[in-house]
Amino acid sequence: MVRYAIAVGLVILSLQRETRAQSFAVDSTPPPATHPALAPADGAIATTNPPSLIWRHDATAESYVVEFSPTRDFTRDVVRVTDVPMPFYNHDQTLSIGTWFWRYRVVRQSGWMSEASAVRSFRVTRDAVALPIPSMPTLLATLPGHPRIFTRPDTLQEFRARRHGAGREAWENIRAKADAVLALQPVVPKLLPLPATLPDHRQQIFFVEQGVARVPENYRIGDLGRDAERANLLSLAWLVSGEERYARAARTWALFVAPFRVDFHLQSVAARGQHDSVVYAYEKGITAIAFTYDRLAGMLPPEERRALLEHVEYHGEAAYHWLRDVMKIHLEYQDSHAQQCMHALLPAALATAGDSAKASAWLTYLVPQYANRVAWMSDDGGYFEGQSYSFKFTYILEALAALRPATGIDLFLKPAIRNAGDFWLYCMSLNYWWPHGGDNLPLINPYGNLGDAYLSAMLAASTGNRPVQWWSDAVPADPNHVTFGYLAATGVRPQPPVAIAQAKAFRDTGQVSAYARFYDHGAPRIFFRSSPWGGDSHAHADQNSFVLHAGGEILAADVGYYTYFGDEHYDRVSTQTIAHNSVLVDGKGQSNDLAGKGAITAFFNAPDYAFFAGDASGAYGTALNRFRRDVLYVRPGLFVLADELRAPVPSAWSWVLNTFEAPAIDAPAREFVITQRGE
Repeated sequence: MVRYAIAVGLVILSLQRETRAQSFAVDSTPPPATHPALAPADGAIATTNPPSLIWRHDATAESYVVEFSPTRDFTRDVVRVTDVPMPFYNHDQTLSIGTWFWRYRVVRQSGWMSEASAVRSFRVTRDAVALPIPSMPTLLATLPGHPRIFTRPDTLQEFRARRHGAGREAWENIRAKADAVLALQPVVPKLLPLPATLPDHRQQIFFVEQGVARVPENYRIGDLGRDAERANLLSLAWLVSGEERYARAARTWALFVAPFRVDFHLQSVAARGQHDSVVYAYEKGITAIAFTYDRLAGMLPPEERRALLEHVEYHGEAAYHWLRDVMKIHLEYQDSHAQQCMHALLPAALATAGDSAKASAWLTYLVPQYANRVAWMSDDGGYFEGQSYSFKFTYILEALAALRPATGIDLFLKPAIRNAGDFWLYCMSLNYWWPHGGDNLPLINPYGNLGDAYLSAMLAASTGNRPVQWWSDAVPADPNHVTFGYLAATGVRPQPPVAIAQAKAFRDTGQVSAYARFYDHGAPRIFFRSSPWGGDSHAHADQNSFVLHAGGEILAADVGYYTYFGDEHYDRVSTQTIAHNSVLVDGKGQSNDLAGKGAITAFFNAPDYAFFAGDASGAYGTALNRFRRDVLYVRPGLFVLADELRAPVPSAWSWVLNTFEAPAIDAPAREFVITQRGE
C-alpha cells in the first residue's frame, strides 16, 4: 500500500515497517539504455499536473520513498510517499502552481533506508493538464459495477443512444457481423483422451472439465481465438442495443469457450508463462472472454460467472507471470512483444478485477505503468514502431479506452496520446502500396496497416481534430473496426489540411514531414528520419534517411520488406542502412539498435520553403566523427540535400538512393533521372 503524509517544517516518516538509520547512497549512475529515462528532465515544465516521475531502478530495493517540496532544502510543505513498489510514481493529487523539488530513497527488505537521492525539480504551470492518478487501493475500492468496459452503468443509456445518431453506421456494421454469428452454433469437437506421451511444444489446446483434461480433435489455437471473438462481438452487440438475443448467443459462445485451456500440459504458471503461450497464442482471447464476462455478469448465475473467470484467470496468470517475472516489463518497458501482451492483459484485468483477486493483482501491477508512460511514443505524439506495426498502437488505444470509464483515468489527455493524431496525419504515408519507416509488410499486405483508418478516427474523436478525421477518411484502409467504429462515432467532421502548417517536426521521435500541398495526394512530399530511438525494436538503421514522393509515386523509397522473423533478406537488407537513403562508410551502415541514434537538430517552415537538419554522427560507432544532413525544400518540387561528413581516418562514403526502377545516370554531368512507371 502506498502512503503519503504532509509535513510542515520537519519531514514526517510514515513507513509501515520500522526503518533503520540511513546507511547507503543511491545508485546515481545512468540507467540502462533499455530502462525508462529519468523524468521529468531537471527543471522541466510539467505537461501534466502532477508529472510522471521516473528514477533509477535499484536491484536491492524492496520499495521506494518519494518526497516533494516547494523548497530545495525540504523544510516546508513536504509531501512524502512511502511503499512505492516500482521506480516510478504518479501522485494522486494535483500540485500548486510553481517550482517543485523532488527526491527519492531506497528501502531494502531489511528495513535499511538509503540517503536521499540528488534533488531534481520541475515547474507546474497553469497550462499543465490536471491528471492525478488515484492510489491502487482507492482505485480498486471504487471500481464501478458491470459493465465497466467502454461504458458504465450510469452512462449505458447514453452509450446506447449513440446508435441512433452519430454511431448509426458503426452500429449497422456491428449488427451485420453479429447477425452473421447468430446463425451459427458452437459444436463441441470430438474429445480424445490424453496420449501417454504429450508433445512438448506450445500452443496446444485442451478441454478441461471437472479436472479431467482431454484433447479436442482438429480444434486449434486459431479456432479458440475465433470463437472467443464471436462471444465478444455478440456481447458488444448486446451492450450497444440492449437486445437480449445477442446476450443469449454471447453466453452460449462464452460458455462453450470456457472449458478450453491453452498449454494445460505445462502444469505450472511459470512453464506456461512464456512467449509462445501468451503472445502469439491467446492474448486477445483472454480479453474477448473478459469483455464478455463484464457485459453479461449481471445476468449470469454464480457458477457460470465462475467458469468464465476461471478461464480468464488461467490464461491471465501466465501472461502476468511472463510480463512481471520473465520480461520485467516495468523496467524493460520498450520490449515489443511484452508490450503487446500487456495491452491485452490490462483490459482483461479491468473487466474482472474486484470479482477476481488475481485480476486485481494484475491491475495493481499494470495501471501505474500506463499512468506513468506510454510505450513506443514521445510527448510530441510520435510513434517509432513503424507504419505497419501501428496495429500495436490500436492495442494501446483499446486499453486506454477501457481504462477511462472503468477508473476515471483519462490518459488520452497525456501529450503522447493527445498529439498522436498529428503524427498520423503528417508522418504516415498515404501512398500505401509501399510504406516506409521501420518493419513493413508490403508483400503480405500491400495496403500498409489496415488499422490506420480506425485508430486515427479514435484519435480525432478524442481531441476533436478535424484534419486527422480527414486523414482517417482519406487513407485506403479498413474503417470498420468493430469497437473503435462505435467509440469514435462522435460526429467530428473532416476538414482538409489546407489551413495548417504544411510541414512539421517531431523532434522527440526524430521525424520530419514536409508537403507541397498537403491535401493533394499527388503533390511532392518528403519524409525524413533521424531518431534518438535509433534502430530499436521494429525501427531500422535509417538515421538521416529520407523518402520522396511525387506525382503519386514513390521516387526515393525504403526498399526493404519484412516477411518473417529470421528471414535472411530482412536481417541483412531490410533493417540495414543499405535499404534506406542515407550514407555508408566503407560499405558499412549504422548500428541497428538503440545505440545507433540520430537527432533532428534544426527545423523551420515557411509558406514557400522548409528547412531541417539531422545529426547521425553517433550512429556509426567510431567510423564517423560527423554526419550532418541539411535539407532545403523549396515548394513545390525542389529538394536540396547537403551532407557534412568527417571521419577519423580516410574512408569511402557511399550516398545511398533506393529506387524501384533503375535511374538514368549521367556521371560526367553528375546528374541522374528517376522515373516511375514511365513518368
